[in-house]
Amino acid sequence: MPATTALLVLTWLTIALLFLALGATVRSLRLLQARVDRHATEFAATRTAMRIAGTGTARIVLAADSGCALCGAVAERLSRLADRLPAPLSLMTYEQADAWAGRVDTDRLPVVSDPVSWQEIAHLSPPVLLLVAADGEVQRLFLPVDVAGVDRVLNEWSLAMNRGVEADAVHAGTDSVR
Repeated sequence: MPATTALLVLTWLTIALLFLALGATVRSLRLLQARVDRHATEFAATRTAMRIAGTGTARIVLAADSGCALCGAVAERLSRLADRLPAPLSLMTYEQADAWAGRVDTDRLPVVSDPVSWQEIAHLSPPVLLLVAADGEVQRLFLPVDVAGVDRVLNEWSLAMNRGVEADAVHAGTDSVR
């Protein structure tokens, strides 16, 4: 067999192998996308079923752990902003309320010990900022990574609440869970 024919056959075999590899990669991506879509749907169903006990009025709830430094910073920020927000605030924890004594102004940010409601969000890493309807249903959920993100989300939620827009229609940016 001449060298040019062998080279041509080898080239076509290489091209065929590359197409097979590309097909396998595309298949893997489709399987991964289906898995992510399924988990996102399951998470969304879980999130909309969450209820925070004992609210009675629409409010902004911070689910926090006293051992978390970011939780403390977010709680301090919320207590400073309490007068400017259109909804009352609460700090929800699984701990005894006195774990937050001296750490936040409990007159401006009341601490509620609610282990049952905490179990609803225990799979999330605190702090968790929640916009809760009067019936206790969680309308929006935000997982802050810094205090600046909290300010941004609170501004968006406040604008929406001041305009009378449904809390569910608020989009809190890329860090939020819709």
